[in-house]
Amino acid sequence: MWGFGGHEGRRGLRQCVLLLLARNPRNGAELIDDIERWTHGRWRPSPGSVYPLLEELTATEAIQKRSDGRYEVTARSRQEQSFLRGWMAAPRTASEMLTEISGYVSYLEDVSHSDPHGEWARHRDELRALAQRLEQIAK
Repeated sequence: MWGFGGHEGRRGLRQCVLLLLARNPRNGAELIDDIERWTHGRWRPSPGSVYPLLEELTATEAIQKRSDGRYEVTARSRQEQSFLRGWMAAPRTASEMLTEISGYVSYLEDVSHSDPHGEWARHRDELRALAQRLEQIAK
């Protein structure tokens, strides 16, 4: 599915890092954790692959390191990386937003079935409040 072996692995890591940084600035440790979560634990890149890549991307000015130690995609990189535009575009229409919300709901359903007393169980009141807000919109 991900194709992270050999040369493709380096390219896959590069794309993951750029995609995540296009959403929000992160440091290397946050990137490693986010990739592991993103792949549902199937892949946790090593610091020995992430940090050299961050240095390379910084040297080529695809990303820049902020004063808080987090990296962000440069404006030039955003313009040049056409794959970021389609994959990382925020929903613009109601239909796109509902599709994205539906994906999150499916994720929460999976999490609640696999770990009913885990992290999301502590957020039941927040989930109920969101459900009520959505109900009001639906009326």
